[in-house]
Amino acid sequence: MKKILSLLVILLCSLGATIQAQSVPPLGTNIETWYLKYTMHYFDQSGQEQTETDSEPMKVCIDGTDVYFNLANPLNGNAWVKGTLDGSVVTFPKGQKMGTYAGSAFYLCGLDETSVCDVKFYYDSAKGVFTLGDMYLLVNGSETMSEPWCYFSLYTVSKEEEKKPELVTPPNGLLTSEFVFTGSNVTRDDDGFHTEQFQRNVRIGTLGVDVYIQGLCDYLPLAWIKGKRDNDGDVTFASGQYLGKNFYDLYFAAARYPTSSPEWRSDITLYYDSSTKSYTTSDLILINTKAGELSPVEMYANAKFTRISNVAATPKAPSVTRFIPYGDYQDGSYGLVMLDVPAVSTTNEAILTSKLSYKLFFDSETPYVFMPARYTNLTQEMSLIPYNFGDGKDIYMAGSAVFFYDDVNDAKRIGVQSVYTGGDETRESDITWFDVEAYLNGIKPTSKNEASVISEQFTDLQGRKLGGNAKGLVLKTVRMSDGTQKTIKVLRR
Repeated sequence: MKKILSLLVILLCSLGATIQAQSVPPLGTNIETWYLKYTMHYFDQSGQEQTETDSEPMKVCIDGTDVYFNLANPLNGNAWVKGTLDGSVVTFPKGQKMGTYAGSAFYLCGLDETSVCDVKFYYDSAKGVFTLGDMYLLVNGSETMSEPWCYFSLYTVSKEEEKKPELVTPPNGLLTSEFVFTGSNVTRDDDGFHTEQFQRNVRIGTLGVDVYIQGLCDYLPLAWIKGKRDNDGDVTFASGQYLGKNFYDLYFAAARYPTSSPEWRSDITLYYDSSTKSYTTSDLILINTKAGELSPVEMYANAKFTRISNVAATPKAPSVTRFIPYGDYQDGSYGLVMLDVPAVSTTNEAILTSKLSYKLFFDSETPYVFMPARYTNLTQEMSLIPYNFGDGKDIYMAGSAVFFYDDVNDAKRIGVQSVYTGGDETRESDITWFDVEAYLNGIKPTSKNEASVISEQFTDLQGRKLGGNAKGLVLKTVRMSDGTQKTIKVLRR
């Protein structure tokens, strides 16, 4: 996953970090695979604090009262450290060397409320779980002073791998139709509730009384939920259905609305109108971080799902929303464009994403051909990219991220065009051009006044737009009144 490694890992590893094995378990002792779950904190190049929550296997050795952890650290892999078990507490002395970076050593340390300290884990031998005490675990530049490269919290080491809730899996051969999902994205601050209209497509399939919806969660567009249809065609979905993980475990849920404070609901009913082929609800649809209580990342009000007809239409022109020049993105061997490919016509009617595609152009009006020799996850040449296609490496769904290589690294402009085949008729949008030279040279203000911020947009690391309640590690794009823009990673709590 070279293209989604943290900036810290890329920066430090590129400068020659090396790991020196310390406190390696004695030969002949039993080394087991346990499972680590943690939250890592670090600061990016703009000074913004970032966090990454993850889980991974790690090696553990328990030899009498000696405990060895092969601890993860972001500089260049894992390093052994040694602690001593006393009752239910394992103490790892501070200052154990974990490796070197650019000629300087880095060490394992703890940090309590006042100072650098030993690292303590509490051990539940019955459950097979080590839990970090009330402190941070530092990958530190000093044996005695707080000089962290990064630090960890919520650090647990378990003998048994954590079991995730089951994802909803539709039956093989389920026939689905596209619906446009419209409503209001609800945010809340000290001044109360605020709403902003949104629109995107989802898929709905029915088999007997079972109804499946895919695409409710913008962070996890392939996730499904499952409900039951009654004799009137209304469908009820239970709260707490697991959607998957994107920084956090995410769940589908519902809440009562409008109220001064939304109230948890155990389920939500979508009411069917056969005359308009649509479903509606007056309750809130939630993308939630907990299965059984309110903890929303997104809240959708006035939700309506309307079936999209397969008719001819001219697609609205797409655009480039973000550009990183070749050589500027992480390891320097590729560049990046992010696109907005609207799933609407020029008259703002919803269109079928299953019949929507796009083309990219570099300098000329001849579509760029994605070749398997360069785009190694492709099995054939492609110049027309389906909206819902992703190759798992270089091309993301909806054009939200497309990486490019040295064959077009000196392009002076990049074009994008939508193609729609609804109603068995092919129609194309105009080509929208992004001026690379103007972007690289910068557009200066026309007056002596400093440029002001005119808009902020948040996306995930794959470029998908996020709503106002989105939490976690996200990309923030700030557009200025002078036409320039800047994108940085930020942590939203």
